[in-house]
Amino acid sequence: MKKEILEGIIVAIILISTIVFKGLDFVEVVNFILGVIVLWEVIRMLTTYILNKKHNISLRIALDGFIIFFLRDLLLVFSDTHYSFEDKVYKMLFILFVIFTLILFRFIVRKMPKEL
Repeated sequence: MKKEILEGIIVAIILISTIVFKGLDFVEVVNFILGVIVLWEVIRMLTTYILNKKHNISLRIALDGFIIFFLRDLLLVFSDTHYSFEDKVYKMLFILFVIFTLILFRFIVRKMPKEL
């Protein structure tokens, strides 16, 4: 078996056993899994930065962690009853603004000349 597949199976077994032993409901399970993925992306970003000779991080890796973090945050806001409707709307508008800005940034970076 490949090393990546074996690592994925081990992580899945750990996640499933933690979920079963704690007796979590669906929202807590998804929150837990997205939290683990966010930590995984941060660790991947740090190892890429440390092991790379130029000490830079690719934009794709940073955006992956950022998007997963916002999905987790959305899940927490919309599943929690302590937030008012206005708070949820403001949070959603902010997240849409950030996503729109990231999309625009992606297209602007493509059109910039490479000689700068």
